[in-house]
Amino acid sequence: MTAQVIDKVAPLLLLSARVFLYALAVLIAFRLLNGGISTRGLLKDGEGGGVSALRLQMLMSTALAGASYVVAIHRQTTARLPPVDPNLLALVGGSNGLVLLKLAFSKLRNFLRINPQA
Repeated sequence: MTAQVIDKVAPLLLLSARVFLYALAVLIAFRLLNGGISTRGLLKDGEGGGVSALRLQMLMSTALAGASYVVAIHRQTTARLPPVDPNLLALVGGSNGLVLLKLAFSKLRNFLRINPQA
C-alpha cells in the first residue's frame, strides 16, 4: 500500500520541485537585472584591476553546468533527480581549482614578499 501512495505522490513532488526551480531562476534573473543582486567586481582581477580570464572561465563553466542540469531535470520523467554528469563535475571543479590555485599563489607571493615583476 505504501508503494501505491508513493507512486501517486511522486509526480506531484516532481512537479513542485520543477515549479520551485523555475520560480527560483526567474527570481534570480529578475534580481540580477533589477540590480538587487550586485555583480560589481565579479570578474575583476585582484592584481591588475581588469577582467580576469580565470574568473570569466569559472563563471561560464558554472553557468553551463547549471543550465545542463536544469535541462536534465526538465527532461526527467521519474521522481528522482537525474545523475550529475562526471564531465560537468570535472569542468566546474577544474575551473574552480584554477582560480583557487591562482589565489593561493598570489597569497603566497605576498607572504614571501616576492616582487611579481622579477
